[in-house]
Amino acid sequence: MPKKYGVKEKDLVVSHVVNLVLTGKLRSGDRVDRNEIAQQLGLSRVPIQEAVVQLEHDGILSTQYHRGAYVERFDESVVREHHELYGMLTGIAPASSLPRLSSLPISCETPRCCNCWASPTRSLSTWRHRAMT
Repeated sequence: MPKKYGVKEKDLVVSHVVNLVLTGKLRSGDRVDRNEIAQQLGLSRVPIQEAVVQLEHDGILSTQYHRGAYVERFDESVVREHHELYGMLTGIAPASSLPRLSSLPISCETPRCCNCWASPTRSLSTWRHRAMT
């Protein structure tokens, strides 16, 4: 494989292994042969080991002492669980900033499309948007 300048070898290995998992060439529970990957990509074992550490941290591989690296379970339930976790985490940031925003004056940027109403006693969570008739 020709050398790609500006791209870390470890990142090449990570993308290669993830591609093998996503295409089904490596399945859940399969052992990852580091020597074979090194030979396929024309790299030494050092970036392979660095990639295995990153993939283990990302939850794609798991390593067993003196046994090697294995592909973690990867099916619909795992993808759904990660998606739900991502959704919850991306909702925490706006929810935590909501109390700080409720004290700011807010006006509708597009008054022609809707009528926004609020009173000083209402918070942002009780704003209502009504379509103009």
